Amino acid sequence: MVMTDTKQKVNDAKAPQINLSPAVTTVFADSVVSINVVNGVARVVLGAIGPNNSITPTGQLMLPIGQFGNLAKIFNSAVTDLAAKMRDAQQQEEKPAATN
Repeated sequence: MVMTDTKQKVNDAKAPQINLSPAVTTVFADSVVSINVVNGVARVVLGAIGPNNSITPTGQLMLPIGQFGNLAKIFNSAVTDLAAKMRDAQQQEEKPAATN
């Protein structure tokens, strides 16, 4: 089950359970501070929006520039799928209950 910013519940039975190794760092980000490319590597500095809309860097994602477009497509697809699931969930909630 995924909780969205709008507090709607979206069921995602297909979501795989991922066991992260202890070496994997989890980073919260709700903004991008900067994107730079050096020597064929894209460096995306992620950030969190704090008080007074100030942004604090929280981590850096590094990937080969050749994979940047692929990652963007994956994120775009995920956003499209989640939006459809949210619409479906909202429509189910809005249907009047059947009366006997």
